[in-house]
Formats: sequence, C-alpha cells, structure tokens
Amino acid sequence: MTTYWSTAPKVNFLHRLLIYLLLGLFVIGCSRDSLSLQSTREYEDSLTALHGASVSDLVERFITNWGSIEAHRNPEMTEDLVSSKWLEQFADGLDDEPYWVVTESATVQHVRVLEYDPARIKALACLDVVHARYSTDGEFIEVYPATEMCGIFVFALEEGNWKVAAFFNTTVPENVARDWNLAPEWLKAAIGDLPHDPSMLRERD
Repeated sequence: MTTYWSTAPKVNFLHRLLIYLLLGLFVIGCSRDSLSLQSTREYEDSLTALHGASVSDLVERFITNWGSIEAHRNPEMTEDLVSSKWLEQFADGLDDEPYWVVTESATVQHVRVLEYDPARIKALACLDVVHARYSTDGEFIEVYPATEMCGIFVFALEEGNWKVAAFFNTTVPENVARDWNLAPEWLKAAIGDLPHDPSMLRERD
C-alpha cells in the first residue's frame, strides 16, 4: 500500500505532462498550418492579380470553342484545344446526338490562379455559361437559361499554344470529395493537389 500511494502522484504528474506536451505540439502544428495557409493565399492572390485577366480569357475561349458549332461540325479542331494526353483519354468531347447543344457564351465571374509558370497554368474558375440547341443541320432551335459552372483548369503549353491538360468539375462542393476519390489517376496526377481551402470552390467576385 505504501508503494502504491508513493508512486501515484508521480504517475499522475507524468500523465498530465504528456497531455500538456501533446497539446503544445498540436497548437504548434495548427500555427504552422495557419501560417502556411496564409502564405499560400497571399501567393495565389499575387498570381491572380498578375495573370487573372489572361487566365480568364484562356478559360472563356476554351469553353466557348470546345462547345462551339464549329467544333460539332469539325471535331478534329479539338486537337487545337486540349493536350495530347487528354486526346489519349478521350477521342473527342462531342456526342452523336440528333441535335447539338452549343455553347453560345462563357463569362468568367471569378478566377483564382493557383499556379503559373512558363509551361503550366492551374486555376480555379467559375463561369456563367449560356447554351443553345441546334439541329445537326445548324438550324437554331432554342436557347437555355445561363448556368453556373466551376472547375479546376490545368493548361499546358504545347507547340506554342496553351491547351487544356485537365479539368475537374467543382460546381457542387458537396460532391468534390466523392468525385475526386473516383477520378482516374492520370487526372489526379495532372491536376495535383486540390485547393487548400474548400470555401474557395464557391468564391465569387
């Protein structure tokens, strides 16, 4: 009994000390993550200030051209829009339907440039897109209300032209984790990490 009562205070002290050490490490880790997050956001803010306008133009031109009536008539033009890796995965992005859904316009409402170097651009963009339905003879049928589309775009420089190397849809943030888990490995490798802050997926200017 004497031994028990003499060692119990030491055990309790060591237990409390271990808890304090673990809490301290947790606080330090959170502080480092917070500083890293702040640094990343500041870096992305600077990239967006410098390149946001040109990246928005790239995104708008890609979405408009990819779904244009010209692309429906001449699917080979997709070779000028997407990277060779993309073409390896998909023959083309246009279905053989009794009518065509054509992109009439695409307007970027928000863009955040995540990476920018001489051969690769990665950005998160939200757009308002207007589609219309045409017959396969090119006759206008109807126009649809504008819809919102958000996604992560990766552009690669090929033969002097910026081409889309990967795209991941983030329009519905609640589906992002599930869709990312189901995404093919080549797409994950092409995109890299998802945005560090999930709230960014729905940012609007």
